[in-house]
Amino acid sequence: MTNRKQAEEQLREAEAKYHSLVEQIPAVIYIVNIRQKNTLTYISPQIESLTGFSSHAWLDDRKLWRKLIHPDDHKRVLTEYVEYLHRLPVDIPLISEHRIVTRTGKIVWINSHAAVIRDADGQAHFLQGIVTDITKRKQAEEALQQANQELSLRLSELDQRNHEITLLSEIGNALQTCPSVNEAYTVIAHFMARLFPNTVGIIGMLKASSNLVETVASWGKSVEDDKTSVFSPADCWGLRRGRTHQVTNTKTELLCKHVSPELSTTAYLCIPMMAQGEMLGLLHIAQLEPLTEISKLHDAHQHLAETVTEHIALALSNLRLRETLRNQSVRDSLTGLFNRRYLEETLEREVHRASRNLTSVGVLMIDLDHFKLFNDTFGHDAGDTVLQTISRFLRTHIRKEDIACRYGGEEFTLVLPGVTAEEAQKRAVLLKDGVKHLLVKYRGQTLGPITLSVGVGLFPKHGKNAEEVLCVADGALYQAKNQGRDCVVLAD
Repeated sequence: MTNRKQAEEQLREAEAKYHSLVEQIPAVIYIVNIRQKNTLTYISPQIESLTGFSSHAWLDDRKLWRKLIHPDDHKRVLTEYVEYLHRLPVDIPLISEHRIVTRTGKIVWINSHAAVIRDADGQAHFLQGIVTDITKRKQAEEALQQANQELSLRLSELDQRNHEITLLSEIGNALQTCPSVNEAYTVIAHFMARLFPNTVGIIGMLKASSNLVETVASWGKSVEDDKTSVFSPADCWGLRRGRTHQVTNTKTELLCKHVSPELSTTAYLCIPMMAQGEMLGLLHIAQLEPLTEISKLHDAHQHLAETVTEHIALALSNLRLRETLRNQSVRDSLTGLFNRRYLEETLEREVHRASRNLTSVGVLMIDLDHFKLFNDTFGHDAGDTVLQTISRFLRTHIRKEDIACRYGGEEFTLVLPGVTAEEAQKRAVLLKDGVKHLLVKYRGQTLGPITLSVGVGLFPKHGKNAEEVLCVADGALYQAKNQGRDCVVLAD
């Protein structure tokens, strides 16, 4: 008995030392007796500061630990626990990280690390574990994750800004190389579809009279293809007010009349295009999807759209100025026809093209008969009216590929690519006869009749280069005038 008492005393001392030791560490120690239906037989007092429930409460209520598991983690934790007890693997601990709800309602993250304790025969007897509070670690991880997400977002935005800057540079370079405003419209539509994916939009330009806006370019798989291509500036709030008009709530904000009904539930921007103090038109962008709580056309889109609009407006203004200067250099200011300088350049080009393609080029030299008499009788202003009338007639009675020029004074020249000598002569006769039916009035007086003398030359039949053909056609014109005027002479 003495030995037994000594053994029991030693066991009590060992347990006391064990309890004293585990109760000093900043964690919770627990022991579950597997053979007694997984009953919790010990849990250290630190559990109270962690959960708000004393160790006695834990020992009295076998289901307390289940009650404290956070609802979002409950199913996962119980499944892990049941599967572990079913298998009881050797040398593999049960590790679980999950949330619990304390007595005061506070949510705490814990890490539970448990292992199987076996008897001398190797049979599972106890499950002994340690629980630590990892709330601060989880908070730090969450903060780090959020910081990484924000960093990733910022990097994505930076990549997007770099992409936009690259496209803006490409737009600028492309527009600088455009020879005409019409080609620039096509370039703009191409780049706008890349800058603003998942949107539809238009470029609208004010007509010379400034009383209509014409759609000159569009992009996106658009229902706007069916919309009116011309509308009044008064239909757009952006043009009315001279500043960006953004719609993010189609139920409470002012809507532009030019927007298609099919897009009336989407967010959109209308941005006036201005350059050098002149209103040129507008840029209209609409998102494809119906409006949600957060508009896709956010501030970054608006800022980019306004920047693009400034670039486009300046480029189009410069192109217009360039075209104006070019027209002034190649057009006759009185009649609007091409001038002699342009004729010489163009005829040379058409002759080279005809040589390569083994085709011909017709040249008509036209003289307005008795023009000096018009000037002497009615004055130079009346003469100008006659010249302008003849010019309009020529423009409306030639093909798209033909070129009408004012050669000088009352002489005109037509370049007719791809015609035979007979076709050129026939065209000349039609023009000569058609002019006779023109009714020209000046200050209430009828000027006329108007007749033409025409000389016809053909490359390569009448000359091996542009200069020779022009000279031959001029010689034929001289013959027509010598034959009494109002006739057509085909060069020999």
